[in-house]
Amino acid sequence: MRFHFLLFGLVNIESDSFRYVCQRGQYAGRVFYPHRTKDGRYIVSPDRFAKNYRYVETAEEIIESVKQGLSVRMSAQSGPASLVSPKTLMEQNPQLFG
Repeated sequence: MRFHFLLFGLVNIESDSFRYVCQRGQYAGRVFYPHRTKDGRYIVSPDRFAKNYRYVETAEEIIESVKQGLSVRMSAQSGPASLVSPKTLMEQNPQLFG
């Protein structure tokens, strides 16, 4: 399921404002958005292990989690979801992280 928009307070942040563009490898150039699970939540995590996943429901929670150093599980329209580091997300989304 594609990430259509993020709700940040009362302001909608379009999907293009929070994304990750893969820089190398097989998926270079693909645009990734926060991956929505089957139950409608998003995954943030300190590492790649499922036992440490934290589930959040809002864009605000995703952004706060990134600021706290957590990675975000993100996916493109095709291909597997990937865990993207907070450093990379902050670099590619300066409008959200200043």
